[in-house]
Amino acid sequence: MLGNLIGSFGHPGVLLQKSQGVERLILSGLAVSFLFSAITGYLIYTGDQRSASNILFWSMGGLGLAKWEICRLPLLGLLSLALFTMLRWRSLDAMLVDEDTSNSLGVSVKFLRVTVFILSALSTAIFVSLSGVIGFVGLIVPHLAKPFPDRVIVIYCLYVLLLARCCSQPVT
Repeated sequence: MLGNLIGSFGHPGVLLQKSQGVERLILSGLAVSFLFSAITGYLIYTGDQRSASNILFWSMGGLGLAKWEICRLPLLGLLSLALFTMLRWRSLDAMLVDEDTSNSLGVSVKFLRVTVFILSALSTAIFVSLSGVIGFVGLIVPHLAKPFPDRVIVIYCLYVLLLARCCSQPVT
């Protein structure tokens, strides 16, 4: 989880700059991700070769070892996001328009943006630290599906459910 936290705070300066765009934030996140992936790969390569496969399996993640006892930590992240959203929903709605309008409505755009970034980074770090890369993919897929029309999403969801069902069947 420490690596996730370091990676998530590796580029907050990009967020503080005015109107730099989502592309710059995503590219800087990818750069930090590639840096830590390279460090992890080097440590696996130079470490004990017998345990390398176990480390790779662990780093990819999964929900096979999920237990109800560890749900307290993700619940904390989920509740913090829900509480923040319930308390700041008007400011978040104002941010949907643009920065100038939000400022004129009395919203501290810089503070709100940093707060949302920190809460999102901490919650994502918690979720991904428990489920691995598979959990991160689960967080990203809804954002990738936004540009598609509703009919395509329904077909896509049915396809994913069918594929998951087929993949979960044991091979005999």
